[in-house]
Amino acid sequence: MTVEEIIKEVKWCVDHETREDSKLSDGGEDTYMDNIIRAKINYALRWLAVMTGQCTSKNTGGSGGLSVTQNTVIATVDDVGEVTVPDGIAAADIQRVRLSIWYKAAKPVDDTSDDAMLMFDNTAKGTVERPLATVVRGSTTRILVQPWKSGCTAEISYIGTNQTLSGTPNNSTNVNVSDTQRNAFIYYIAYLLLAAYEDPGAQTMLSIAVQSLGTNTQK
Repeated sequence: MTVEEIIKEVKWCVDHETREDSKLSDGGEDTYMDNIIRAKINYALRWLAVMTGQCTSKNTGGSGGLSVTQNTVIATVDDVGEVTVPDGIAAADIQRVRLSIWYKAAKPVDDTSDDAMLMFDNTAKGTVERPLATVVRGSTTRILVQPWKSGCTAEISYIGTNQTLSGTPNNSTNVNVSDTQRNAFIYYIAYLLLAAYEDPGAQTMLSIAVQSLGTNTQK
């Protein structure tokens, strides 16, 4: 399906599933809303591949051809205990981090998580046996790590898919999702859209997406 079709279907979901007092009900920000939907397509593709695959290099999309892989990249820790994530890796894709001085890997938490506060707690700082890692979102994705030494290396494990749209896709750009995954894909983007607006209907969209995927993957 094309990006234009995705935008129309996501808006249809929002119109039919949200309440009259929804923050999106006035329809006054169509261009802004369209751009949010475009930006969320890659997130939805990764979610779809992970949810239907759950293993490395497994084709998960039937005619859609989606697959998910586990990849790693090596980065360097700077002199303030931060790792800059290479371009092309989204914060949501990062699965684990391991420094060369650690005994084990750490599963990173998001910077909005309560657990992220441990990075600044002198009584609960990470050790080589129990390391800490927090993903900081921004124009450049960074990872705060503990413990650390300037110049040591970090192995970042992340999820990749065989389908990622580069840049800002135009209306005619094709997104290859199988018919059995289409409903879940559209509702997940609707969930991301409503979440961006902090709309209370977001959770409903997510529930429908998960239910649709569960039904389809059992066929």
